[in-house]
Amino acid sequence: NHFFSLGECGPPPKVKNARPTETVHTKYPIRTIIYYKCFPGFAKDPKKSNAVACLASHEWSYPEKFCIEKRCPHPGEILNGHIEIESLRAGSVIHFTCDKGHKLFGSSTSTCRTVKNESRWSDPLPLCKAIFCPPPPDVTDGKWTSTDRATFSFGTRVTYSCSDGLFLIGHETLHCSAEGDVGKWNRGAPECREVSCPSPEIPNGHKLPPAAPPYSYRDTIHISCDYGFVISGEEKVYCGANSTWVPEVPQCKRATCEIPVIPYAHAVASSSPNPPYSYADTMSINCDPGFTMVGNGNISCGLSGLWLPDLPYCRAALSATTAIRGSCEEPTRLTFAIPKPEYQGQARFDVGATVDYTCRPGYRRTPSLSPRITCLASGTWSKPPSFCQPKPCPNPEDLLNGRIEIEDIVFGSTIFFRCNNGH
Repeated sequence: NHFFSLGECGPPPKVKNARPTETVHTKYPIRTIIYYKCFPGFAKDPKKSNAVACLASHEWSYPEKFCIEKRCPHPGEILNGHIEIESLRAGSVIHFTCDKGHKLFGSSTSTCRTVKNESRWSDPLPLCKAIFCPPPPDVTDGKWTSTDRATFSFGTRVTYSCSDGLFLIGHETLHCSAEGDVGKWNRGAPECREVSCPSPEIPNGHKLPPAAPPYSYRDTIHISCDYGFVISGEEKVYCGANSTWVPEVPQCKRATCEIPVIPYAHAVASSSPNPPYSYADTMSINCDPGFTMVGNGNISCGLSGLWLPDLPYCRAALSATTAIRGSCEEPTRLTFAIPKPEYQGQARFDVGATVDYTCRPGYRRTPSLSPRITCLASGTWSKPPSFCQPKPCPNPEDLLNGRIEIEDIVFGSTIFFRCNNGH
């Protein structure tokens, strides 16, 4: 405890955000008045006192909270821009940015400063002015129209068209975009070309509508094969920008069937001695000893390269005296096919039982190979052939001002696009 002489006070009290205007002593006589001044960034409230007095009770009068924080006024708004404000206190900094497609003219920041007891911003609000693109490129034998023909400001759209008899190759519309604060068109201009494709020859096949010769850019034709022939390639092609058909015009090949693969079976007769078998060729199938046939053993090569009717299968013949013991567990898991629903969930299969598969999405049947496996006497499944192959995708369209890197076009493949230099 501090004890003071009669008629004295101790050191003056501490006041928030202020300090005494004179040197502080350890004791003061009664009726002494001490004045305070506010710290930088604060100003005296004119309605409140900034003084304390030493009272007869040897205590200082209770100080008022007379220092108020200095603040700058709200800076306002920027047309086509915005202001980032964390505080309006003295010393705080605000940041100005413009909307996309506009350029800032002026200072990008402003600081709240106090001058002669008044808080104000160091810099005025900047301006955000629209960015402009150069005039759009002209196209030989074509023209363009614009939503803003005079200035080509950010967002302006330009639409191209070609002279009669020519076709527009590329994108019809460009728009003025921005990279940083520089305006540029979002893509290169299209071209106007005379495009025509020759009428394709389809041996053992014919062309179908909608298009008819002469063929122009993007005209589409469908290819159909004659009776006894199957299509090799895409059945629909269109006239591309380089006056060639995209994808390549398919071929019509004679429908053929390969030797059917049926476990525990063999062919006993056929109308043709050697594979591949042509349309309408026939074959008779018998099961090996100890197996019985399920289905029709007389088959013929169909138009699509599939044997008709569906291939039979051979099941182990069980009798009271001859029993093939053992069983198989769930069917083999394949990457390209799954068992048909009626076989799913079954944990055990008797010897001779068969399971049919269906191709997974993205794969298609290989007509000559059976999608069926058989439970063997060894308790294992027969080895399945690759009866489903990945489906091909159509060839991609031409890439203007670039190239396409293709390793394969079957299901699951990836192609890469590369732009030419300057694009």
